[in-house]
Amino acid sequence: MSAVETAVQAIQTHDQLLLDQLKPLEQEAVRLKAELVAVEELANEIRSRLRLPTPEAKRTKRSSRKPTKPCAKKADVMAAAISLVRTHQPIGLSELETKLKHKLSSESGFSLSGVALRFKECLASDEFAPDQNGLICIASRAPSKQKVGTSDGSEDVQNFNVDGSTGPGI
Repeated sequence: MSAVETAVQAIQTHDQLLLDQLKPLEQEAVRLKAELVAVEELANEIRSRLRLPTPEAKRTKRSSRKPTKPCAKKADVMAAAISLVRTHQPIGLSELETKLKHKLSSESGFSLSGVALRFKECLASDEFAPDQNGLICIASRAPSKQKVGTSDGSEDVQNFNVDGSTGPGI
């Protein structure tokens, strides 16, 4: 047998010894992995009974919840609502709300968060008044009904605009 053959045979024998040592280690690793899975399942069950978060649960950061658009303030909603009512006077409540949300979101770049509440606050102000049909008008242009005396002593109801004129209040 030559020296090369002897070296090859020695390497093969050495490799076989290493493989023989590796086989039980791999079997032990498989057994330990199975045992680890069982222990983790038991730990998660105990955590759920204690209502503790699992290690896999990721916590969300509050900073990631920030809206991408700024919220509209009452003054922003009021200005937009007055502009829309002046343009479309008289206007129905639902139509005004729809146009207002569109204007604030699309044209002004505001978030709609809180707009419904600001809108209700604005409608409760003295700036707006419903007309006889329930349509929204600017208060200074909304006609009001007043009782007036007639020449025969009876009372009559007439529509008066803020400027004192009678009529439809346009």
